[in-house]
Amino acid sequence: AQAAVIEGAVLVSRLHLLPAEKIDAEMAYLQIAIDKTAGEAEREAWSWLREAVAAFRARAQVTP
Repeated sequence: AQAAVIEGAVLVSRLHLLPAEKIDAEMAYLQIAIDKTAGEAEREAWSWLREAVAAFRARAQVTP
């Protein structure tokens, strides 16, 4: 799960570069590892990453 969190952080750092479909597909794949093996720390970090994706998308919808 720690590797999934790291991969997720890399994806979040590239939100402005990658298509939304790619982000969604990769996050869904990484979610499998989170669901199976994450402890409390990994789940909290994953939650932060999902919030970052949502915030980025919310800002993108507001910006013309």
